[in-house]
Amino acid sequence: MARYDQEDREDDILGNMVVLGVSLVVIAAVVIGVVAGIDNPKDDHVGTGNNTTTLDAICAQTEYKESCISSLQPVGNQSEVIVYFKAAVNATVSEIALAMEKLKVDDGTLSDEGERMALQDCIELLDLCTKELESVNMLVNSSPKLFYNDSVDARSSLSAVITYQRTCRQGFKEFESTYNMDGVLQRSSELSSNALAIIYEHSENDDKKAESLVPPRRSTYELQGGLHDGYPAQMILAGDRKLSQYHSFRKLGGRAPNAVVAVDGSGQYTSIFAAIHSYPNGHKGRYLIYVKSGVYYENVIIAKNMPDIFMYGDGLNETIIAGNVMQGGTAYRRATLSVIGEGFFCKDIGITVPTQYYGGYTVAAVKVLSDKAAFFNCRIIGTTSSIFALAHRQFFRNCEIYGATNIVSGDAALVIQHSDIILTESNLVGKASVIASQARSDRRESTGFVIHGCNIYRDKSNNTIDIDQTPQVQSDSTTYLGMAAQKFSRTIVMESSLGDLIRPEGWYGNPADRNRATEHVTFVEYGNKGPGAQTKMRVNWPGYAFISNRDDVLRYTAGRFIQAQTWLQGTVVPFQEGFFS
Repeated sequence: MARYDQEDREDDILGNMVVLGVSLVVIAAVVIGVVAGIDNPKDDHVGTGNNTTTLDAICAQTEYKESCISSLQPVGNQSEVIVYFKAAVNATVSEIALAMEKLKVDDGTLSDEGERMALQDCIELLDLCTKELESVNMLVNSSPKLFYNDSVDARSSLSAVITYQRTCRQGFKEFESTYNMDGVLQRSSELSSNALAIIYEHSENDDKKAESLVPPRRSTYELQGGLHDGYPAQMILAGDRKLSQYHSFRKLGGRAPNAVVAVDGSGQYTSIFAAIHSYPNGHKGRYLIYVKSGVYYENVIIAKNMPDIFMYGDGLNETIIAGNVMQGGTAYRRATLSVIGEGFFCKDIGITVPTQYYGGYTVAAVKVLSDKAAFFNCRIIGTTSSIFALAHRQFFRNCEIYGATNIVSGDAALVIQHSDIILTESNLVGKASVIASQARSDRRESTGFVIHGCNIYRDKSNNTIDIDQTPQVQSDSTTYLGMAAQKFSRTIVMESSLGDLIRPEGWYGNPADRNRATEHVTFVEYGNKGPGAQTKMRVNWPGYAFISNRDDVLRYTAGRFIQAQTWLQGTVVPFQEGFFS
């Protein structure tokens, strides 16, 4: 979370405490409902068919069998799979509630400011976990058949729950704290993994199937070379702004924005912060925020209770969010733009970390936890973790992304299409430059990074941005496509142009943890071109694959990996559902 000014931070802490109180009431109601559901299991699975199993059988498929058996024992030794799943989800809800209560008590006992900030992050993240689990319950209760046939939303939420808990623990490690957050979250983390394992093993999903699947029911044109909304793929390139502006005007239909921001006072608000906080409680539908040209030195937060915001500017050279300097705090807090509210769209805006951080410690230009978030025609400038794609499904199109190392990090299901990823100078002596640092920690998570139809290169132009300075371009480097931030890291680079900055071995293995780097990762290349795309000297790891059969990478296209057609169809954001060629 980006660091607030002091008054904003105090308001945020108070708001979190209020949310916690409400959440605990909801948790109690949910748990009571689960017990009732267990007593009357027949009410829960009308029309799901015969999916009865045993406690031992279902727990044998999880990573933490003892936790599974103890948490699901109240269901009995035999029941339907969906009943066990609901009980697993709600056991996790209860365990997270206990962890939150402990953190609230401990909040007043920590004297170190860094530890207190990390603890506040954890309270926020665990509250998000609770909301994700509530959404899973609502999904399954609304249609039990979805559990077996269409589990993508539930898996996305459960993957986020795992990621949020790991992010919480990581915050304490940044300060080398002795606080035992690993112990506080051990059981809830195990139960989260078990719930994900149950839905993974008993539902239809691409990850579970080793063989290629039937392509989506779209035309050959759309799958191979077409672009949604009627434009062929080759017509919209990173530099073609006129067509995209026409596209935007056509789709918005001349609708007036809900809020207008202008730094010169010609709008309703002079700050993005003020415009965002004009968002009405309970608003339905898109909320349009037009940010006029100018440089906005502020850290912007789109909260969980602000869904469907569409923020657009006058162009990535004209409307710039430049951020404020943030002292201290965890990597989770440090971001120019932090997005949590679902369905956030951003278009024609430049987003950069403050120039003081060029070459410094980790500060994200963009941090995204929002599900179904999209960035179109944006310029993103950072050094380490320029894009912190923390969780959920995200899409970047026609963007310019600058960074020095770990340019894209996190554990989202992320697709970057038709964008430029540009390596800049790093002052981080002794560190390898890495494009993607993906942090999938559970093999059943639906997450990973897909770089599709992009250009990866050192800057060969004189692009400028209307702030104090532009990052210096890397003249010589050791650059890798990706590395394993966690055991099951997954990164796919396909149909992209790779410059000569890419090392011949392609992928980075951490000498301190060779097992993490090689055994369980999924690093894939398909259909790339350019001097950096030569694969003869690539790493020889079990987790690396150069794939020539397109059917084997079909599941990593936007239509399959992030279900793009279900939430980008008919919007201002063009997308390629399948392959470009």
